[in-house]
Amino acid sequence: LISPERWAQIELNSIAKLSTYTAVALYEICARYKDSPGGLTSRHEPEFWTRVLREGGGIKPREFRKFKNELLMPAVAEINEETEIEVELIEHREQSTLQAVQFKVARKAKEKAKIPDAADVTLVMRSPASYSKRVMPPSGSVTVIRRSSAS
Repeated sequence: LISPERWAQIELNSIAKLSTYTAVALYEICARYKDSPGGLTSRHEPEFWTRVLREGGGIKPREFRKFKNELLMPAVAEINEETEIEVELIEHREQSTLQAVQFKVARKAKEKAKIPDAADVTLVMRSPASYSKRVMPPSGSVTVIRRSSAS
């Protein structure tokens, strides 16, 4: 982690779904901001993000526009599809020159828990003549005992 003083709980099941170094690194950074009221990462020059989000630390310099198209935007799309957070790239420009980059981060709206349909009680109740009682023996198998109306 770049700045471990700002920590966050990382969802391991989410990070396991990510397939690239850029996606994992960006997720780790953005996860710190998912509960932040502003939901914005720090603002840095494009070279910073290229260096931090490339495997190997950006040994060979790469233009941000190429890095963005080849690695960054696919990573953002993968994070948005596979994890519990939504990430949006924000580019700060002066005229046409890219000055700084940051990310907007928010938790996805949770899906409502599906409530199972109510059980039909009439299927459970039986007539007295064909009453069945289920007994669960210790072995885990089910034994059905039928009472006849003659008893």
